[in-house]
Amino acid sequence: MLGSVLEAIICDNTKIFASTFKKVFPYVIIFEDPRHAVQRYGGGIKDGAKSLHYQSMLVEASNCIYLTKATPNVPAVYRPVEDQIRRLHAFFTKWQRAGCWNAAALALHTSQLKLVAQGRLSHNGELSVLNSI
Repeated sequence: MLGSVLEAIICDNTKIFASTFKKVFPYVIIFEDPRHAVQRYGGGIKDGAKSLHYQSMLVEASNCIYLTKATPNVPAVYRPVEDQIRRLHAFFTKWQRAGCWNAAALALHTSQLKLVAQGRLSHNGELSVLNSI
């Protein structure tokens, strides 16, 4: 990072932190940490971590976002935005039919789809990025 220009910031909650970062770094792109987006889906699962489907649902949500996950020497590769939207919608609908979502899940899902549509859950890995809060 030393000697390079900061182009993007990845944070755990763009709704809370984006405006603050933009005041200091008005030229940067703000991305949501996809791991936090996946964890938010966990909050919509009926019975939470006690659900028999909890872990498999989170893995499936993650697979909707990532084409390949990061390794120590290789950055993550994200699915294209349209593919993320399509996959997350199919994922949500599948588990909705199975009765696995709680009352808050639809609002949570709608919020996540807005982030995805804005391109906030994917970047090309070629930007100079600060992994933040």
